Amino acid sequence: MKEPNRKMTGKRLEYQEKIEDGALWFVWIALLSLGNSIFLFIGTNFGFMFGLAITQFIDIIGINLSIQVGPAGKVIAFIINLLIAVIISCFGFIAKKGYRLAFIVGMITYALDGILALLLEDYFGAAFHCVPLYFIFMGFKVCNIVYQAEKDIYLNSIYRSNLITIILGVVLSVPILFASFLQVDSMISASKPMSNLYDLSDFVSYYYLNPQPELITDAIELIVKQGYTSNENIYGSMMGFFTYVFSHNEDRREEWLNVINKQDDKTKEFFLEAMDTNIEELISKTEISPILNDMYWGAFFASGDVSYIDKLIDKLQYINERENKDLFLAAGTAKWSLGSNALFHPKIKAAIEELKTSDNPELRKLAEDMLNSTPEELIEEIITILEEQHDRGIW
Repeated sequence: MKEPNRKMTGKRLEYQEKIEDGALWFVWIALLSLGNSIFLFIGTNFGFMFGLAITQFIDIIGINLSIQVGPAGKVIAFIINLLIAVIISCFGFIAKKGYRLAFIVGMITYALDGILALLLEDYFGAAFHCVPLYFIFMGFKVCNIVYQAEKDIYLNSIYRSNLITIILGVVLSVPILFASFLQVDSMISASKPMSNLYDLSDFVSYYYLNPQPELITDAIELIVKQGYTSNENIYGSMMGFFTYVFSHNEDRREEWLNVINKQDDKTKEFFLEAMDTNIEELISKTEISPILNDMYWGAFFASGDVSYIDKLIDKLQYINERENKDLFLAAGTAKWSLGSNALFHPKIKAAIEELKTSDNPELRKLAEDMLNSTPEELIEEIITILEEQHDRGIW
């Protein structure tokens, strides 16, 4: 855009400097937001308070996505944030030339971003949004004075600049509003108590993607209400899950103990065992069995640590065992559960895919079976072998 041709008097030059000072804040916001993304991705706790909440929101999505698809998740998030930074910078470059609408749309967009920060419970970040907004507004006030005095000079290019500004504002506001909607929806969903085994299963299975220790009390109360501590089918996974979560959230120990101590003796025994041990100790004292596999799964769902998947894969070595029933069941249920969960967790599927490159032909075959068979086919395979062994009088 060509800047209006005007003579810069001393007062006019002073005004122009104030306009540019206000406009420059958009560029600073863009740069600081990119800096926050870089710091987050390299794993540091350092960050700038004046950055955008929308880029932080996208960073979180990128990190969670990277758990499933690898580094590409972070790369995609950074590219999106780079585009957002470019748009914010454009507000600054247009505003610098004295166009009021760039100030106005930029301030509205940044204010919306401040609301998103509040929804994300980043209260300091939301408060610090006020600082750039103040200086941008001061630049706008001076810009308005100059515009009123020289508006005839702007007429040739004002419509084009305003159109560009509006387009940029819409492009940036849409993801901010969408992220705000998602966050509000998430907050509403989080406020709904878990009411059945399906709610509990979803909470546990995807906990590592979005850890919410504040909902553990609800999970405990649901387990107590439904009597799940005596359910052998979920005992191992619940024990592995809670053991890991309890040991990694010591600051909430008293809160959870207050709930646990109100329960009957059997329930208290279950949760106190999980609270008074650590996951490695729990695993080491449990014999190879389907229950041990369930403990691996509980620990994985709580942490996302693939070492627990590796422990399950290690049990596949007993898949051809026909003397020791427990060893065979450990291998069979490991194969079935790996294949079943790979359908819903890309991280697990990736671990199985890696087996296809193994030097061990047996492992390569097992990987193909797990990836290409349905859960029903995998469980039917276990049942068939059990029946054959029973008919032979072995099991």
